[in-house]
Amino acid sequence: LQGDVVFSTDLYAPETIENMLAVFSNVLGRCLWEPTVAITSLPLSTDADHVKLDQMGLIQIEETAYPRDSSIVDVFRQQVSAFPSRIAVKDSLEQMTYAQLDKASDAIAKWLHKRSFAPESLVGVFAKRCCQTIVALLGILKAGLAYLPFDIMIPTKRIEAILSSLPGRGIIFLGADVQLPDMTLNQVEFVRISKALGEQVDELADGQLSCRGPATTVEPSATSLAYVMFT
Repeated sequence: LQGDVVFSTDLYAPETIENMLAVFSNVLGRCLWEPTVAITSLPLSTDADHVKLDQMGLIQIEETAYPRDSSIVDVFRQQVSAFPSRIAVKDSLEQMTYAQLDKASDAIAKWLHKRSFAPESLVGVFAKRCCQTIVALLGILKAGLAYLPFDIMIPTKRIEAILSSLPGRGIIFLGADVQLPDMTLNQVEFVRISKALGEQVDELADGQLSCRGPATTVEPSATSLAYVMFT
C-alpha cells in the first residue's frame, strides 16, 4: 500500500501527520489480520506508543480540585498572592512576574473602565503571542468584559465581516509588531496596547488616578463571558 499525504504546514506539524499515519497503519494492519473485529474495539496506539506517552506524563493524569465558583481573574489573583515574584509569562523579548502582570493588566482594566462599556462587551485583540497580549487579555477580563481574539494572518475582509456583525462601538487592541488592518469602520477604534498602558502611567504620574483599589467596579464571576471566537 502506497500513498502520499498532502497537508498544510501552517496548521499541522510533520510529527502530527506521522502520528496519524502510524495510527492509520496500525488499525489497517489489525483489520487485515482480524477482518471480523470491530474498528471501535481496536486500540489507536501500540505498546511502544503507550510507553512514550507514559514517559511524557500523559497517561497518569493527576486530578486537581478547581474552585468552580471562581472566575479566571480570581484564580489569577490567587497566584499573584502566592507567587508574586515568580515568572508568569515570557516571550523572546521580555518576561513578567505575576506581580508585574497583575499591575499591567490592572492598568488596561482601568483604561477600559473609563470608556463605560456594558458588562461582557467584546474587546478585540489583534496581536501575536507575547507578554503584551496576555496583559491585554487579563485586563479585559478584569474590566468585566470579554475578549475577541483575531489571528494576525486573517484576511482583512474577514475581520470586517466579524466586526460588522457586532452591535455598537468597539475597541481593537493592537500588538506592537502588527500592522493596522486596512479598513474603514467608523464604529471601531484601533488602539495599541502600549498606548493604553502608557496613558495610564502618565495619569498615575500626574496624580489623576489612584493606583490602589480594584480596577473596575464590575467584578467578573465564574459565569461571566470570557471570550468569543468566530470559526
